[in-house]
Amino acid sequence: MVEDKDAPRPGFFYGWLALAVVIVAWSFPPVLVRFLASDFNTIEQSAFRLVSSTVVMWVYVLLFLRKEFSAFRVELKPTLIATLFIFVYQFSWVTATYFVMPTIMFMILKLNLIFGAIIAYIWEHSEREFIRSKRFIAASALGLAGAVGLVLAGIGSGEEHSLLITGWQGYAIGVALSVVGAFTWPCYSLFAKRIVKDNHPLIAYLYIGTGSTITFCLLVPLSSGSFSSFIDAPFNVQMIVIFSGIICMSMAHAFYMVALKYLGIAVCMLGLLATPVFSYFVGSFRREVELLAVGLRADSSERLRPDHKTEVMIGALKISSNKKSPALMAGLL
Repeated sequence: MVEDKDAPRPGFFYGWLALAVVIVAWSFPPVLVRFLASDFNTIEQSAFRLVSSTVVMWVYVLLFLRKEFSAFRVELKPTLIATLFIFVYQFSWVTATYFVMPTIMFMILKLNLIFGAIIAYIWEHSEREFIRSKRFIAASALGLAGAVGLVLAGIGSGEEHSLLITGWQGYAIGVALSVVGAFTWPCYSLFAKRIVKDNHPLIAYLYIGTGSTITFCLLVPLSSGSFSSFIDAPFNVQMIVIFSGIICMSMAHAFYMVALKYLGIAVCMLGLLATPVFSYFVGSFRREVELLAVGLRADSSERLRPDHKTEVMIGALKISSNKKSPALMAGLL
């Protein structure tokens, strides 16, 4: 019997469905992380979001996936390497949002398509045919051109990016951190794909997420942070941390594992090009974002100033010697 090369692979539909969920879920973090910057430093907010994510995952697994959990065999080396890459990625892109506007950071991260193609072509032989295809090459070229073009546009409009904290130096730091994030994400995906190959997606990420959570928690005191920051934060801010952890981390990462398992690294990187579009759509609800900002900052002397010429999102953080310096509200291109 001749095999039909054009026939969808087993799990193809579930892979794309999972990737669609991931794309939508990961359209929120740039907005939420930028907002949380006024209450927590980089390490604190990553640690608090990861804690909420990890606690929910462990509770769910122990209640509903005991059999799969018992059968899971931890591969220490790839799990530790994946944990290292996801830690560097998380730290890089979250810190980048303190230096550059989310749109710029998000588009630079899309360079992971290029890095992912190279990594998958070298180490994942099953993906080489797709990577060599004209469709993938064309999409990769457009993604690279768009990311570079946006960075150059940002550099050429210093006045328009007046909220960037340290001018050219701050912009360069933000761009560099975004590039690091773009490289480490496909590296993480390579090892995550190998871990999830014969395992349950949620449990496969459970150990990676737990390792990353422990790492960030250990770094909280070293970053001049404190776990009391979460307790002292407004209730609504605490809810955003928990929501972000559950939806954007535990759920989204579990679905990303499904997508990796059935679609592969290159296809996932290509699909994730859509996240900036959805992120912009989230930020396009100007009135709703304004009301959210005012409500969450009701106890603060700062208020949002609507700019009717731009789509308003939660703005940039002005970095100073005080790790919790006030957040500025600004329009986003």
